[in-house]
Amino acid sequence: MKTNKRGFTLIELLVVIAIIGILTSIIIVSLGSASGSAKDSRRMADVNQLAKAMMIRTTENPDSSLPIDIAGCEIGGVSDPCSNEIMTSLGSASILRDPDDRYYIYKSNGSCYSFTATTSANGEYSFNSCTGLYSLILNLPVNGSCGSANNSATLVAPTENLCSAGDATEVSGTGPWTWSCNGQYSGTNASCSADKVLSGFIDTGLGFYVMQYEARDVGGFPVSQTDGAPLGGATQSAAITACASLGTGYHLITNAEWMALARHIEAQPSNWSDGSVGSGFLARGYSSSISEGFTNSVFAPHTGTGYEYNTTTDTVAATGAHKYRRTFNLANGEVVWDLSGNIWEWTSTTENTYNLPPYASNWNEFSAISLWGTIGNQGSLNVAYNSAQNTGKIYTDYNTANPSGDTHAFLRGGLLDNGLASGLYALNLAFSPDYSNYATGFRCAR
Repeated sequence: MKTNKRGFTLIELLVVIAIIGILTSIIIVSLGSASGSAKDSRRMADVNQLAKAMMIRTTENPDSSLPIDIAGCEIGGVSDPCSNEIMTSLGSASILRDPDDRYYIYKSNGSCYSFTATTSANGEYSFNSCTGLYSLILNLPVNGSCGSANNSATLVAPTENLCSAGDATEVSGTGPWTWSCNGQYSGTNASCSADKVLSGFIDTGLGFYVMQYEARDVGGFPVSQTDGAPLGGATQSAAITACASLGTGYHLITNAEWMALARHIEAQPSNWSDGSVGSGFLARGYSSSISEGFTNSVFAPHTGTGYEYNTTTDTVAATGAHKYRRTFNLANGEVVWDLSGNIWEWTSTTENTYNLPPYASNWNEFSAISLWGTIGNQGSLNVAYNSAQNTGKIYTDYNTANPSGDTHAFLRGGLLDNGLASGLYALNLAFSPDYSNYATGFRCAR
């Protein structure tokens, strides 16, 4: 008798495989749940045993107060372990440990005590001797917590590190930006925020922002932009006030910030003519003097892409000689303009005459200064560098400041026609904070 043997079709095999997959996932979930349940059963048993151990201790020592730990300690913990007195009071129960990398917590005010275990679902199982009750909280509320983006200053709305606990709501506003970190398990929220840095500021990567361009006057406020001429004629005092008007945290660049930025720039190979640090010379910007074949009589007529070099009298272009390049590159890819040349820039620093380098009123090479008073080396860390490397020069003044007084303000960077006196470290110590001239400008920082 002939029989027909029929095998499984492809569709039937696929259905069987799918069913096996579903059953497998159910088993895995069940095993995970069973594992968590088993651990929680052990935790409950351990808390019961710990509570009974302390009850026995109390019964056997009715005249002795309980070991006190208001904040709570970890039984068998490392970062905040319970004291020897507590562990001894627990007797043989002191060896009990949580089945995971957690700890049972003991608390006491001297008259009542409690033991608490954290469950697998982030709940709590505890005993409190004041009430005599065991309690189980299935989902322990966790408060939202702000992340490292909180209280930061950024150019764009933050998108990372918003919360260290919980989930962030959408960042809103145009700066200062605000958001909330919603706690897990119906926990409370945390209010978080970040400030907006004004446009035209760049992150130096050194812990502060700085104007990319010298300050321009727009509606009575100092603005970092390419349009217009730098804001000249400012006293140091006026520059300090103007920068502070931009908002919380904004200030006239300090001399310490200038020096940090200058030394960072000096350490970037792309800022040297030969492409390696110390080889060739640095750029010194819009600064040519008559001794170099041409000189400038007005501030750079244009700023921005296509105007990177001082090429001839009062002229800028996209290409030119490295020494007349107006830009400096930072390690983070940012570019700062006219830190050398174009207009002298106030920093917020001042010093008394008698704390300055004790030299006559004159232009000097940095390499020629060996006595710095209390102000320290204001040039390159390589003390052999001078105007040949386009570091600029220092105008020393161990006399009364111009126009009067013994307080000297720090002017830096050089001017449009200062030639070799201009440079990244160029420093003029001749003037007091209330001095003003068409050649005195500034830039703000934050």
